[in-house]
Amino acid sequence: MPNLNRRPWWLLVIIIIAALPVFAFPTLLSLMNEVNSEIKNITWFYLYYVIGTAYLAWICWPERKYMTWILLVLLLMSHVAIWCLALYNPTNQ
Repeated sequence: MPNLNRRPWWLLVIIIIAALPVFAFPTLLSLMNEVNSEIKNITWFYLYYVIGTAYLAWICWPERKYMTWILLVLLLMSHVAIWCLALYNPTNQ
């Protein structure tokens, strides 16, 4: 009988690829030298959010496959949002 809790190998690859932008975290912090502390706190939360979301996407697969895809889409959207926040410089307006 097949193991129902087994996750496919390609799911691990997709989750790792979706979480890869977090390795640019030092660059992200260096872009935010002149921002207030609230934005830096959000940025530090982003690091833990990516790790947690990747873990939860992996855990959700056997029971709720659609939840894994929703988490991965939200993860990709959060990458875009945090980089837009980092690149936004209100002094250039």
